[in-house]
Amino acid sequence: MRPIWLLLAALAACHDGAAGGRPAIATVAGMPIYEDEFVARWQRVALVPDDSGAPTGAAVQAHKGAVLRDMVTQRLLLREAERAQVNVMHEEVEAALA
Repeated sequence: MRPIWLLLAALAACHDGAAGGRPAIATVAGMPIYEDEFVARWQRVALVPDDSGAPTGAAVQAHKGAVLRDMVTQRLLLREAERAQVNVMHEEVEAALA
């Protein structure tokens, strides 16, 4: 698990470019992960607080790492689906999730 975290941290640290004023924290398979997109996703997922009612610093960092890993995985899956020319209709997704 630690090598993945280090890789993700390196990705985030290495890319500071911006497209249209949106700073990217990483680029995966040519697709940027924008800072505002990361923050929005990170804030949507609840953290488990410690006994004091607030998440610990370690929990926050672990949570951020998990969110970034998920976003990286999503970008890789999207790129592979494009490469394999996988096309799924919105209705098919809705039916699968129902």
